[in-house]
Amino acid sequence: MKNRRKGFFAAAALAVLVLAAAAVRAAFTDSVTVTNHISTGDIRISLEEYEEKDGREILYENPKTVLPGDTVSKIPRITCEAEDCWVRVKISYTDNLNGLEGLGDENLGEIPEKWEKIGEYFYYTEILGYGESADLFHWIHIPEDWTEEWAEKKLSMEIRAEAIQAANYTPDFTAMSPWGNEEIQECIHTVDGMEVSVPEKKSLMVEFNGDAHRLLAVPDDFFSNFARAMPGDTLRDTAQIRNTTDSTAEIFFQTSPECLSVSGQDLAEKLGLTISMDGKELYSGNLLAEELNAPISLVTLAPGEEGELEFVISLPAGLDNAYALREADVKWIFSVNEDSPTQTPETNPEDGESGGSGTAREATSVKTGDETNIRLYFLLFLLAGVCGVTTLIRKGGGKK
Repeated sequence: MKNRRKGFFAAAALAVLVLAAAAVRAAFTDSVTVTNHISTGDIRISLEEYEEKDGREILYENPKTVLPGDTVSKIPRITCEAEDCWVRVKISYTDNLNGLEGLGDENLGEIPEKWEKIGEYFYYTEILGYGESADLFHWIHIPEDWTEEWAEKKLSMEIRAEAIQAANYTPDFTAMSPWGNEEIQECIHTVDGMEVSVPEKKSLMVEFNGDAHRLLAVPDDFFSNFARAMPGDTLRDTAQIRNTTDSTAEIFFQTSPECLSVSGQDLAEKLGLTISMDGKELYSGNLLAEELNAPISLVTLAPGEEGELEFVISLPAGLDNAYALREADVKWIFSVNEDSPTQTPETNPEDGESGGSGTAREATSVKTGDETNIRLYFLLFLLAGVCGVTTLIRKGGGKK
């Protein structure tokens, strides 16, 4: 009887040790997702003509009959309707004067000092911001010495305005061609009611929170501090990574493409991404690279520690009008692996997911380096039970 008890207690002790080992090996995991949105800007201008009549401006009316010595009110006005830009204008004069002298730049009046004639173009030497306008001239003077030879002749003027982005580009107004050999492309899209605004700066944070005991991310878009991106832009921001729990925790990072269109995916593939943690570069390459689809260890933080994640998005300078007004989305998934066993976070009864408000959540069984095999421990526990039963049976086969 005594030996049988010893066998039973030995089996029970083995089962307890197995369960204790499983508890020590188990690690809490959680993840949080932010969906980042990036969009490109646009260069768009309008050209309208006005005239002064009875002390007020009205739209310019064509055609007009003029006399020698007349001064005709005519105000070509260029307005920036999208991103900041540089502007230039080319004026072409056409007529049927059959060799007689016609109109030229010398007949234009009140040309603002910000315009400079270089080669065939008038260049506006300051950046034209969103909603701002620039008048090219204010009137045309008809020469007094024109006689009946000019009677019933037709005069016309064609004004062509062009714009190029101000971001990452500066013309050389001392050169014969201030814009160099830049190709001016026609717009291939339409825009209605666009507004350009600078977003309010937001602080970015990923926190393994001690009170909620879950991973939190704020805000839900880590690109929210970026305005519309332009070719050649380098967009840079940082996020604080914190551990406010009582246990050491390892934070991981990975991406998941979330492009809703082929054009969005095409744009995302053109964007560069650099990820650094506390000054150490962890990744540099394509925003949609497949190698980012697997977890990358960012940092291991002791209780109360924090680090700084820096990310840089870059747009190639060679992107042309085909990439204007495009949008792309990419998911960034942060996950945590806590070293010591802890209580699983409470589940929201409404959606069955753990997590803070305003953030998308992933399943809490994310693999982030902890390869604990629970089934192995369960089998060991069963084996311990079988050993205990076998011991009892063998002892029971002796004398009573």
